[in-house]
Amino acid sequence: MDAISCILVYDAILLLLLWGYFKKVGWVLNGTSYILLFLFLCSVISTFYFISVNGVIRDYDNITMPPFLYMILCYIISIYPIYLFDSKKRRIIITTEQYLFIRMFSIFLIVISVEPLLENLYRLNDIIGDSSSIYRMYDDREEYLSFWGRKLHAISTYFNVLYPVLILLFLYRKEHYSIVIGLLFVTLNYWLHELGLGGRSKMVQSILYSIAVYFLMRKYLALEIDKKIRLYGGVILLLGILFVVIISFSRFDSMASSSNVDSIWIWLGLYAGEGPLNFNSLMWNVTESTNGDNTFIFLRDLFGMSDASSVEDIYRSNLKLGIPENIFYTYIGSIYKDYNLLGTILFLFIFSTLVSFVLKSKQNGFSIVQIIILSIWMKILSVPTFYTYTTWIEQFNLLFVYLFCIYLYMLKFGRKTMFRYR
Repeated sequence: MDAISCILVYDAILLLLLWGYFKKVGWVLNGTSYILLFLFLCSVISTFYFISVNGVIRDYDNITMPPFLYMILCYIISIYPIYLFDSKKRRIIITTEQYLFIRMFSIFLIVISVEPLLENLYRLNDIIGDSSSIYRMYDDREEYLSFWGRKLHAISTYFNVLYPVLILLFLYRKEHYSIVIGLLFVTLNYWLHELGLGGRSKMVQSILYSIAVYFLMRKYLALEIDKKIRLYGGVILLLGILFVVIISFSRFDSMASSSNVDSIWIWLGLYAGEGPLNFNSLMWNVTESTNGDNTFIFLRDLFGMSDASSVEDIYRSNLKLGIPENIFYTYIGSIYKDYNLLGTILFLFIFSTLVSFVLKSKQNGFSIVQIIILSIWMKILSVPTFYTYTTWIEQFNLLFVYLFCIYLYMLKFGRKTMFRYR
């Protein structure tokens, strides 16, 4: 079977999984169907990317079917906890003490984000006035926030994975809309800072993750709230996409002379399209291992087991694999670098099982802690281009989120307030 035939079969299997799920549960958009649809769309982009670049800037003629089947298996293992959550029509259970703490914590995030947000808005004016400066900022990655701005922004972003969950929780409760607006500004601050540094990755990850969490929690939202989210959320999404496009065109114009990619669309397509192809043609044949530098870099650095802590350090660690280190291999490929063929399956199976175990409860409902844990897992699938928790800082941030969850769990023994399932 030639390369293009293998890719088309890969597309067909993902489409079949999506169709099979819709056949089983009906035409409903939830966390599972969104992820399956997104994976299928990425595979379609991979097909067009292959047609455009094979034999021009990449050589994908060695693509075979087994790596694609392996990826499908990894997808199924990864999606299972989300499928488990979607298949149960349970209420959200939250104690009064938990809700009061979440409300006060959200206000805290809003307050500490005011100063860095003002700095980011001031910086945005300069960026819009000179879009060519974006590439220079991306190249330099120079922090521009003041001393207090940096500190306050850092504390806020420790909990960035909680932003969409908290917003949807308050919308679900249909109260404290001022806090919802404040949390939207907290999210905007996070996006603007990435824009101010000329970066796109974290901003795109945040947008995709927020969409995924929305579909995960959509079944709990009142119909009128859901309609407003689609309306106003669509506007916010378009603005976010506009910012990303501005940065992308600026970077492409600056890099075009030194790159053999002559189309902005091909250049953009590699972000969603090249991962499965690179995994198949390059990563599949790797026998060396980075021994956890891509999945547990924070713990390895903490215990002195690795010298890698920055993105550049991880790149250097990946050099031993004998393949290009600065291209995408999907999140499966990032894990594969550490554990190879069987280890990757075992890694995904263990963590998928742990998340599924967390979701099991004798009560007729899901706790907010369970939803946060599932959202953390879902972020991996919402950004399938690479493993979203690869960097030291992302894993460091997770530590604070887990501490947040532990404290919430300790508050669960208070008086219970149950919110109804829609």
